[in-house]
Amino acid sequence: MHIKQKIKFYDSIGLHSLAVKDSKQLMQSTALSYARYMFYKDNGIEIDENNYSKLFINQKKFEKQYGITKEELLAKYDYKKYMESIEKKNTQELGEETLEEQNDTELIDSIDEEQAKHQKAIRNKEQRK
Repeated sequence: MHIKQKIKFYDSIGLHSLAVKDSKQLMQSTALSYARYMFYKDNGIEIDENNYSKLFINQKKFEKQYGITKEELLAKYDYKKYMESIEKKNTQELGEETLEEQNDTELIDSIDEEQAKHQKAIRNKEQRK
């Protein structure tokens, strides 16, 4: 599950080939990679295939360069809360889709009823002739 989660995360930020190209980087926790990614993003630094190594620099070097500890980073950019919000959003979207399907079904049923009434009226008219 953990490796699948990591690959899914890196895929979501456009680093599709990381698992193959630089698989040793998958040793870093997804929570830390997410926190660093969001930190960079908030500071106007885009992470892509050319500079993704910034996500994996030595912790002491990261702290010295950016003035934020690992603990502060993880607290500010909480991966668990992020995942919970995505799951909640997906659940809401699923509920909305279900509601749309229900509304569509009701509309189709209504149209079917109208067509059945219309066909019955035509048959009655033809029988009277």
